[in-house]
Amino acid sequence: MSFDSLIQKGSEFQQEGRWIEAEACYRKALTLSPGHPTAHNFIGVLAFTQEDFIAARLHFEAGLRAASSSELIFTNLARVLYVMGDWESLQHMVDHVARSGLKNEVLIALSDLAFGKKDGRKIFCIGRHKTGTTSLEKALADLGFSMGHQPRGEMLLKDWQERRFDRIAQLTETADAFQDTPFALPETYAAMDALFPNSKFILTIRDTADQWYQSLTRFHAKIVNQGKHIPTAAELKEFPYRYPGHLWDLAQANYGVTEESLYDRSIYIDNYLNHNASVLKYFSDRPKDLLVLNVSESDSMQRLCDFLGVEWTGQTMPHSNKT
Repeated sequence: MSFDSLIQKGSEFQQEGRWIEAEACYRKALTLSPGHPTAHNFIGVLAFTQEDFIAARLHFEAGLRAASSSELIFTNLARVLYVMGDWESLQHMVDHVARSGLKNEVLIALSDLAFGKKDGRKIFCIGRHKTGTTSLEKALADLGFSMGHQPRGEMLLKDWQERRFDRIAQLTETADAFQDTPFALPETYAAMDALFPNSKFILTIRDTADQWYQSLTRFHAKIVNQGKHIPTAAELKEFPYRYPGHLWDLAQANYGVTEESLYDRSIYIDNYLNHNASVLKYFSDRPKDLLVLNVSESDSMQRLCDFLGVEWTGQTMPHSNKT
């Protein structure tokens, strides 16, 4: 088949959701025309769709090396940089657009999201994963608060490991409220408290530590291997959420586990209890700044509204992402 025929066939496969066949066509097209920007762009889009952001970035960059004026590839690369949290590179692209006189509306919108809001008070959801943070996210959005872009936060895991909070603070300037990684991890709440005075902090909890542990392991099993068993280290290292191995990196960084101790009940429960205790101690003399919230309780939405100074009109807490 010719290059054009392979691209066309790959596009048809892609529209049908047959990603493996589509990528095979695009890669074969690359063998016929090495470095061709169209093939690299299509492979990059496939990688982005599957949340393999590193691979997507590499292909979009390769496409731009061959077609530096391609607005389509330029925009696709900007989307990847936005999700990955590479603010320096994204700012460089924004500056390039400004100098060139291009009117790239998508890039301008990404820039506004990435570098826009600096309005002081924030809302930080600092409860552990699987404590109702997705339900809380929905509740806050329903109350009119803009929510931070979760994929961007999750791509800042290494920043948190190195306790570099500058890029996390940059993310915090882009919306009103934030949850999950890196905001649910130790010490982030203290750093954000110092950087954003008068902010509100919400510690979500479950009925018991064991209930939380069971929910976490069920959820990971559900997304990694269709609920067959608690995931192994090998499965986490291969699972392509955000990038292959993100869940393994998070487990190591957050719980300090090895391949042998992965999902050890005592390690995880101790970590959960210690995190909650540390938060309570930190805010012990500031009860107006911290809300401890169990979203399963019937009055949780009313308590949330009272804490944030928002009128409660009888609405109930949404329940999302149950496990």
